[in-house]
Amino acid sequence: MEKIPAAARPRIDLSDPEAFRRNPKLINDVQASDLVLVHKTNKLPDKNGVIHPSVLSHPELPSVTVHFSVNGPVNEHNRGNAWNSCKYAIVVPLEKLDKDTQKRVMTFNPADTYVLGHVKLPEGSVILGKAQDFDGKNGRLGNAQIAVVPQNQSVNDRVYAHIASMGRCPMKINDWTWSPPWNEHSHRGIVNRIADNLGFPHYEPHSESMLSDIEDTVARLHLSQDPDFALRAKPSKILDDYRKGYEDYLEQSLHPSDKETKELREKFGDDARKIQQGHVNAALHRLAEFDRIRPGLEASWKRGLAEARAKKLPSRLEASHYNKMHGKGESW
Repeated sequence: MEKIPAAARPRIDLSDPEAFRRNPKLINDVQASDLVLVHKTNKLPDKNGVIHPSVLSHPELPSVTVHFSVNGPVNEHNRGNAWNSCKYAIVVPLEKLDKDTQKRVMTFNPADTYVLGHVKLPEGSVILGKAQDFDGKNGRLGNAQIAVVPQNQSVNDRVYAHIASMGRCPMKINDWTWSPPWNEHSHRGIVNRIADNLGFPHYEPHSESMLSDIEDTVARLHLSQDPDFALRAKPSKILDDYRKGYEDYLEQSLHPSDKETKELREKFGDDARKIQQGHVNAALHRLAEFDRIRPGLEASWKRGLAEARAKKLPSRLEASHYNKMHGKGESW
């Protein structure tokens, strides 16, 4: 069992957001070495210490991200009530992430910082869980150390203790950000300033992100009703169709109809042209962002679908062979 040293006083106290307002210079003092990422899961990383997106659990949707909270474990909340029952908590020193993984961080959000694609756990990472859930595994998975949580202690409590032992400030998490006195809306500017320090994109809930929009687009196509989705899905085609929607929006913004132009002038007067240019800029920004993330999105999605096919094909072929042998229809 991993021995947790006595808690060290954190260099940066994150518990009082108003302290950052009273002294804005404190925001610039927050560094990656003050923060840790925490991933709650029921699935261990692979033998090389790599966390893969859980595409296989929802093969009908392109779920291709790995999600973390910052300086504390996710607790049960209104939008998710299974977090406290997760077998494992993986604690990752933020400053140890390799440059490739850092580039794939899609947002800095205390409750939901997520990475596009896989995450290779760096040195200093710890996988916390109960002995029975490690099924005899001990030592390490890649760079990550396995640490057994005593039976009389919860995994979450062990996470807080471990973060404190690292000399970092343990924080409770709600469904949007750090728990009160932090507020998602009134303190978002502070979170975004921290994101700037770290070189990460600003706060954006996953539900409001482009990736979520893509997932919703797939769901609207009713592909989830197709039991053979993993065998038939063509991510490139779906993403081409998604991109075309933004191309159409850009074209419409560049060349609005006479009716749309008239409505803009009636509503905004002399500012109509600025509003129209704002629509153009928004479409251009969205297309650029989509093109930036598409390669990683498509690669990760295809990998997940390949895993799903590998799982489905043997049973499909076996059933097909049985039907053919017993005259119950053509083989598949």
